Amino acid sequence: MMTFATVITDASFCHETKASAWAAWVRVRSVRYPIRASGNFKSVNCQSPFQAELFAAANGVALAIANGATTILVQTDCLEVVRVFNGKRSPLPKGVAQSFGKITKMIEQKEVRVTARHVKGHTRRDEPRFYVNRWCDKNAKKHMRTERLARQRAS
Repeated sequence: MMTFATVITDASFCHETKASAWAAWVRVRSVRYPIRASGNFKSVNCQSPFQAELFAAANGVALAIANGATTILVQTDCLEVVRVFNGKRSPLPKGVAQSFGKITKMIEQKEVRVTARHVKGHTRRDEPRFYVNRWCDKNAKKHMRTERLARQRAS
């Protein structure tokens, strides 16, 4: 049986400290309420905004799969992430590919179909996906600022 999910994600990245964070809003058709999650990255150390956006999307996809999704539409404001999920980007750098390989294996093992599309970020439009993108942006920034402050205090 096919279970559809929409995953909307965003990330925040500080170029100075490399602090980064993510947020995801996951709507699985068979689950009554949306799944909202955000936080700092625990197992990856992002070196660029692209990496943060990619791993934010990976976290959202993992949440969708954990909640029974078999067909997933990722919506992100990062065009490079859209290209990765749609198979239209050149290979990922080695370290990124190794970390991203975990979600790729999960997708293959569970036979999940994932596609992606772009959602314009930083807009005031009223449609639900733009509201959700703003929620993700706000929560990712909140966690990134906390991480950035911790890194600044530690140095």
